[in-house]
Amino acid sequence: MRAKSLAIFWTTAVLTGAGVWSIHNTQVEERERLHSGVIRDEALYRVKKRALLAGELTPAAAATVPQRQ
Repeated sequence: MRAKSLAIFWTTAVLTGAGVWSIHNTQVEERERLHSGVIRDEALYRVKKRALLAGELTPAAAATVPQRQ
């Protein structure tokens, strides 16, 4: 009986650990993907700001956000 209880315990512990590890990895990948969007937005902001300061854009034209392709 003790062996069966230990087998059930360790099976449950391993499966739970695998589930936690899987969810953790998914969240890390999602956080990296979201952060790359922030970096892209900051780069777009710098380009627009440079163009606006150089007189290539008017404030109204700078307000429109180009659509993704």
